[in-house]
Amino acid sequence: MSSHKVCRFAAAMMAFGSAFIPGHVWASCENEDPGFQAQSINMAVGRVIVPANSQVGDRLAVEQFPMRTNPPDGSYPVKCDGSGGNAIGVMLQGQPSGVGQDIYTTNVQGIGVRLSRQIDDYGEDGAFVRYPHNLYLTPNTNYRVSQGYFRVEIFKTAPQTGSGPLAPGQYTNYYTQSDGPSKPLLTSYLDANAITIVSPTCEINAGSRNIPVDFGQVPKSRFEGVGTTNTERTFDIGMQCNGPNYGEAFLDLRFEYTPHPEGPAGTIALEETNDAASGVGIQLLDRRDNSTIENMEAVEVGTLVPGDNGRILSLPLKARYYQTQANVEPGRTKATAEFVIEYR
Repeated sequence: MSSHKVCRFAAAMMAFGSAFIPGHVWASCENEDPGFQAQSINMAVGRVIVPANSQVGDRLAVEQFPMRTNPPDGSYPVKCDGSGGNAIGVMLQGQPSGVGQDIYTTNVQGIGVRLSRQIDDYGEDGAFVRYPHNLYLTPNTNYRVSQGYFRVEIFKTAPQTGSGPLAPGQYTNYYTQSDGPSKPLLTSYLDANAITIVSPTCEINAGSRNIPVDFGQVPKSRFEGVGTTNTERTFDIGMQCNGPNYGEAFLDLRFEYTPHPEGPAGTIALEETNDAASGVGIQLLDRRDNSTIENMEAVEVGTLVPGDNGRILSLPLKARYYQTQANVEPGRTKATAEFVIEYR
């Protein structure tokens, strides 16, 4: 007698997160394919930066790795009898962190990991299941490992975080209760340095958090035509930084402002007021190479390494007028650019 519960069981998988696709009827929940080879997911996320302003519970990184249908021929090697069975997913590293759902500790202080499978058969936001789990398998139904994604999420689990690579080795195992862990259906692992945590910290100096740039009174005669510049003012953004405990971190400042609609990239629009000047914009430049800084551009400040404790860094900048129209009308000029610290 054949089972035709595919659609109904698919709905159950959406509710309970089973990572199998049901097939036809058979006997006890065992993998009866002698040539079956479990896929092993290499969770190579790479470098994960811990932002200085991140909070406990924040997700720091997420990466998804493709899972293929297994066996590749689409057959259903796991066969259940009339009593059904269970599929078990276990975590082999860490302990429950107490932060968030199913987030486990790692060997790096203040860093946790959550692992899950997401099933592509139901779309990008389809059914998924987190480790660890124990899933019921329907009686008289056959199963296979479905295609989809293996998801790795990295979380901040404590106020203070360390730096360094997550411990290499196997992290999960997935198997039927009848077969046991020695006959896996799917595993995941980390090579050495496959996920490396970097925890630098920088603080902007008090005098650099709000920098007024005063151009003073500028005569109209100083504007000599569209595309010309004048009245440069120099200033610096200073900061104090501590390097990571492991590896290196690249420190950037990302700038954001309202671009001038008539100026080239790197020209800031003036705020619109009743007494505002017209025909001009303001440019922000990196003094190290005299290049204009475009809206949303990340400007590299320096590289932080272990041992950088209280290191002083600064970004030398300058601002100037840029003429955008042939006729310049006198008035007040006010423009604002904001910046944030970024690590990579």
